[in-house]
Amino acid sequence: MNTEITIKPEQKQHIFTTTEPQLVKNTSFYLKIGFLSLLLFIESFIFAITADNFVKSHKLFSVTAEFSVRTIILMSIVLITLALTVGAWKEWEKYIFIPIPVALAFTIATYTVFPRYALYVGLIGGLLLTYDVYLSSRIKNLLIKFDPRFALRFTTRGLMFIFSTLAGSLVILNAANVDQINVGHKIAEITEEPVKAAVEDQLKKQAENNLMPLFNDPMLSQNLKSLGIDEIYETNNKNITDLNVGPMIETKINQFLQPYKNFFHPIMAVLTFFVFQFYASVAYFIYSIVIDPIFSLAKKTGFIKAGKVKVEQEQLYF
Repeated sequence: MNTEITIKPEQKQHIFTTTEPQLVKNTSFYLKIGFLSLLLFIESFIFAITADNFVKSHKLFSVTAEFSVRTIILMSIVLITLALTVGAWKEWEKYIFIPIPVALAFTIATYTVFPRYALYVGLIGGLLLTYDVYLSSRIKNLLIKFDPRFALRFTTRGLMFIFSTLAGSLVILNAANVDQINVGHKIAEITEEPVKAAVEDQLKKQAENNLMPLFNDPMLSQNLKSLGIDEIYETNNKNITDLNVGPMIETKINQFLQPYKNFFHPIMAVLTFFVFQFYASVAYFIYSIVIDPIFSLAKKTGFIKAGKVKVEQEQLYF
């Protein structure tokens, strides 16, 4: 039995529109998408090189503010570039002009380091991004009014996840090409000064408690000085301030970590992934703030054209 549902005029205006634009694939169309694809390739290549240099520099425990700011800005620019490609998402072009530049950038950037795996790195990254584009495209086509933050969330967040995964994977892939990080030395550099100060303070207190009562007695003090013991006391105090605890800390830490040496690179890979995921979160926050004004400017300048299509909305009822 068929039931006819009547839509009131005031409801119809939210479901149907009057004009249907045609996507014209002229020279301007291919110049724009080609330019954005080239930018996406360059930005992805720069990120891959930056991540590789970061892994090789062993600076995970001493990340500088300058590096963090540069990486976040780069990721933000990548997200904006990716979002602007939406002008070519009407048909099959989105599966060519977005995943391929990123995959190619990953492959070229990593080929010089580990050519055996470079193709796999690019292929996996490209396939993951293709799937994210597919999901975002489905959401985009369901919206009455385009919202870049909502419609492209799978693609933008997916690309940031791929970038972070690449950075973490580089730790594993570089394991055979770089020297093992001396974790004990790194920790000793951070803890040497406070540990040295604590040890010196404790030794001085023990020396004072053991020897100072002897010097407080005039008779004993004169006898001790005649034997040169006061000079020994002063020498010991000087030696205390010259303590070098760094090598001791380094040795103890490395001895403690020796049984877990095989887990070092996987742990470092996970930590690197989370560092870049933090950068990605900040970059996405910046993107979510600036993307609406950027799209408004793109529409006003004619870089992106906005049109309306005639659609039919499905609604479910009991």
